[in-house]
Amino acid sequence: MSIRLALVHLNKPHDVAVVAQVVLAAEVEKIFFIGNGVDFLHPKVVSKVMSWNIDPMLLRNLSTAKMKTLGDVRKEGLRLIGTSPDEKTISLFSYEPQDNDVFVLGGANGLSQADRNLLDMTIKIPCSNKISFLTVSTVVPILVYYVIGKQRR
Repeated sequence: MSIRLALVHLNKPHDVAVVAQVVLAAEVEKIFFIGNGVDFLHPKVVSKVMSWNIDPMLLRNLSTAKMKTLGDVRKEGLRLIGTSPDEKTISLFSYEPQDNDVFVLGGANGLSQADRNLLDMTIKIPCSNKISFLTVSTVVPILVYYVIGKQRR
């Protein structure tokens, strides 16, 4: 099963570097960079990855695509899966990954309403009521390794 990510307006180099580390470790198939964000080859991302003793040349070999809007990803026929702290969404543990899924994650302000309207499904990662949201750099490894665990069953 393929794992794909769409990072929408993700502009914090540290978060992008953490995503890069997970992507390299888990062999994520494709990463879409949407809108005004930082990609894996941004100097601050490369610097952070190098500080973790990861060869930055590995970042050049990843399958990435820059797109203007999430609608451009939609045109590729992929099922767009978002996350939300909203109790009305299904739990991650009820989610059954499909081969055409792409996890859509927004930057500091999350996804716009227009982007949320494009989602095929929204899942909730259970957490205590003390936390109102999880950051992208926290959500990506949870999602990726959840799917990997499902694949191995």
